[in-house]
Amino acid sequence: MLGKPPAEHRTERRVVTLRGSPHIQERADAFFTPLAERLDTLLAEYPPELLNQFATLLSDLRDAMDIQLAQRDPHS
Repeated sequence: MLGKPPAEHRTERRVVTLRGSPHIQERADAFFTPLAERLDTLLAEYPPELLNQFATLLSDLRDAMDIQLAQRDPHS
């Protein structure tokens, strides 16, 4: 792990709630339900250990970007 960003970048606790109409929910379900099934099938082809390594890699990459953003010169 590369470490966590400074505390001022981790204290945001706002909660945002989005509400959509039934029509939007139907369209979202029509898109996301088959996508979820396709992704489940795809991910089932990989061993859990590899998926855990990939999740760790993604987390480390996100941490590196957060640290870079926190340390950048705001005047550049």
